[in-house]
Amino acid sequence: MPRPSPDIHIRTGKDEVILEIKTTWPYGVNDFGAAQKREFQKDFDKLNASTADYRFLFVTEERTFNLLRAKYASKIPGVQIVDLMNGNEHAAQHAAGAGR
Repeated sequence: MPRPSPDIHIRTGKDEVILEIKTTWPYGVNDFGAAQKREFQKDFDKLNASTADYRFLFVTEERTFNLLRAKYASKIPGVQIVDLMNGNEHAAQHAAGAGR
């Protein structure tokens, strides 16, 4: 079975960029619903499996951005989370000893 591809994959000269885009509104007050978590995990897996120079997760909802930053950023080290509606950004930190 072919490996799932990112929403957007760009090569610019020697650099490679991948992006996942989510338009998800959190089901719960303080978290995503079970199905939403499964779908996010699929995107996290794609982002983490990539060796791209730049990895982004774009979202369209501020609540989604805040939840990702607070509860899920540690699952996607080195990924830049961007709220497209207001321009907020969060760089998920690389795990100790890990580098890209």
